[in-house]
Amino acid sequence: IEDRRCKSITQSASPSRCSLSYLLPCDEPWKRQELKKYLLQAPIRQWEGSPIQHMGQPGYISTVHIINTLRPVISD
Repeated sequence: IEDRRCKSITQSASPSRCSLSYLLPCDEPWKRQELKKYLLQAPIRQWEGSPIQHMGQPGYISTVHIINTLRPVISD
């Protein structure tokens, strides 16, 4: 694990070199840092408009829970 950690620190955290599955679960501080770098640099699927990197530094990063919005809603 230490060898992998050193490689992760010395290499760029660009999406092409960093596997998301390698960073999850992010149960160690260094994995959290690498995951944060990955999320800030990775392209967002179906993003429209200018790349998000051109919007400046984020002010706050938090966890978001997504609910399946494609599932039909059952109403009485």
